[in-house]
Amino acid sequence: MQGLRQALVIGSRNSIKMENEIPRRNRLDLNTPAEKAISDAIQEIEKLPPDVRLTKAVVLLAAAKDLVSDFVDAN
Repeated sequence: MQGLRQALVIGSRNSIKMENEIPRRNRLDLNTPAEKAISDAIQEIEKLPPDVRLTKAVVLLAAAKDLVSDFVDAN
């Protein structure tokens, strides 16, 4: 029972959320078209030969996806 108590996080007054719940932004089936497009762009870049410039592009795109996800999650 102790483990179950630790696994539960009390959210708002009438809701209980499991700590191991996968965030919406990490579930491809729940991504918005904008989030999916950014993920697809990252995958296409990763098919190219290694290059520092491409790594920077992937990092920037990942940051952009996080910002889009922040917006979606807040609304």
